[in-house]
Amino acid sequence: MWRRHSCLQPRDSSRRFARLSNITWDRRLRAILVLAIAAPLAAQENGPIGILRGDLVAWSGAARAGTLTFRNADNRLLQCSFDDKTWFERENEHIAVSGIRAGDHLEIVADHKPASAVCYARTVKILDMLLARRTAAGKPRLSSHNNATELLAPRGDMTFSGLVMSIDGNWLLLRTRDKGTKQLLLRPDTRFLGAGLAQERSNLPIQTLVFIRAGRNLDGDVEAYTIVWGDILQVHD
Repeated sequence: MWRRHSCLQPRDSSRRFARLSNITWDRRLRAILVLAIAAPLAAQENGPIGILRGDLVAWSGAARAGTLTFRNADNRLLQCSFDDKTWFERENEHIAVSGIRAGDHLEIVADHKPASAVCYARTVKILDMLLARRTAAGKPRLSSHNNATELLAPRGDMTFSGLVMSIDGNWLLLRTRDKGTKQLLLRPDTRFLGAGLAQERSNLPIQTLVFIRAGRNLDGDVEAYTIVWGDILQVHD
């Protein structure tokens, strides 16, 4: 009787060990899956203020409010929120957020809402171009353009926020908090966006807080490409 029991004992031990091994492997597999899912989420960063460009990874939420996740030229994942006042544009036409797709190259004019450090997209423009990725050495790869005039189109590498003091002809005088007063040239194609809607130049009141995307022309003047205003604007330190 003793011998019979001793012969069965190793088999039982092997079966128990196999079951324990399976349980341990299942736990390890679950942990790996959790880490694989959490890693990309942890790598996402809040976008800074200014003009941001990147390839859309995904957007979440609804038409009235949500979040854009995009990858910039440095291969960093950035996030920026939007709402029903955000202006979305493709081929110079206003579109809904549902009209953007993963892989679209975005140009975002980003700001903060009052009492919030979360990136907020005031305007989102879909560009007809591919983003130049950086190599491991930090050098940008060449990008391809579908339109020969893409390189000549004014994109703007400057942003200002402040109070409109006056508009004299084609010149706008802006008072900023940290840069004093700035004089900006209004172009024939300067875009005016108020409360998420396209506006005429005459609809921009004096003493209004605005957010401006701008750049220098060949004469060295600062030109305003897009002027945005609305209830949530504030001047930043």
